[in-house]
Amino acid sequence: MSLFATVAARSRRTRRAAGVLVCALALLPGCAAPLPSPPGAAPRSFAAAGAKAPPAFAYVLIDGGFQIFAAGSRKPLRGSIVPGLAAAIGCDASGDFYVGNLTLNYVGVYAPGGTPVLRTISRGTGGPVALAFDRTGNLYVANRGAQTVSVYAPGAASPLRIVKDGIRQPSAIAIDAKGRLYVLDAVRTGFVTAYAPNGVRLQTTVRAGINHPYALAIDARDDLYVANLGRRANGAFAGSSIAIYAPRGTSPLRTIRAGISAPEALAFDHRGSLYVANAAAGANANGWITVYAAGAVTPSKTIPTGGDLPVSMAFGPGGNLYVVNANNAGPGSMTVYGPLLRRLFRTTDGIDGPLSVRACKA
Repeated sequence: MSLFATVAARSRRTRRAAGVLVCALALLPGCAAPLPSPPGAAPRSFAAAGAKAPPAFAYVLIDGGFQIFAAGSRKPLRGSIVPGLAAAIGCDASGDFYVGNLTLNYVGVYAPGGTPVLRTISRGTGGPVALAFDRTGNLYVANRGAQTVSVYAPGAASPLRIVKDGIRQPSAIAIDAKGRLYVLDAVRTGFVTAYAPNGVRLQTTVRAGINHPYALAIDARDDLYVANLGRRANGAFAGSSIAIYAPRGTSPLRTIRAGISAPEALAFDHRGSLYVANAAAGANANGWITVYAAGAVTPSKTIPTGGDLPVSMAFGPGGNLYVVNANNAGPGSMTVYGPLLRRLFRTTDGIDGPLSVRACKA
């Protein structure tokens, strides 16, 4: 979750009233039109009684804090108010939950499902706006104020190293299986910088195919996916796309344009299929989720979301997909789909200012 996303989210209520979609991964509250069910799905009110999946908690970053949902529940288990501006969330392999605080310059760490802060990380931080973990459990913190990415060993309070070369306005980060770090930079039309595995050396800067980038993801082949919002004009976006790059590549291998409009989140399922949350544009726009088989540039499935605009999504340990939605008319919501979108398990309405979601080991 980036500062760009967080600040835009907090102003989206007034801008939507003027019919303008804000380029952000988070939005205003929303709960108006019912969510249309995909073919064969259960209706909106269905709660998956007995749906079997490993225990998990869903954490939803909202204006002023976060809410925690237990597996199978439509109501939050508990919530926490976070002083300052919570701008980023993440979970490690053990299920501990992390919150980056932009204005108070620290990362708070919480036990699975808990709200008291276990510890804080402040050394080496400077306006944290995005969090990520590599395969060895190292924590990466993108710092907007300090123009750096700081890297911490599991449980550490001081950084192993600080990456700074070429970073100006970090908004999102991703790490591939080899430890190569990618940093999305929001300066002007944007660019992505790539760093040597487990190091600080700048290897490449990617500009070709970048058009106001918003989110990053890495697939099982270590290819990099960049979600481009495109240029906004008259309340709509032109040139939205997903650009895909080989490791260390500087020009796209291929570009996905079909089914894409203002993409705000990317995720991969266990089969390697790409899921894209499209927030569309305009005051009366409807969002949708598109699904692409591995290597495909046309969608195999499209899930309409009615008045709900999907702004963040994450897969849980059992393969369920958690999607948080903004809305043109009121409070937001969270929708949970079964693996491969075969079933709509439940929707929780009335979430005020949903910004981001993570589904983590309980």
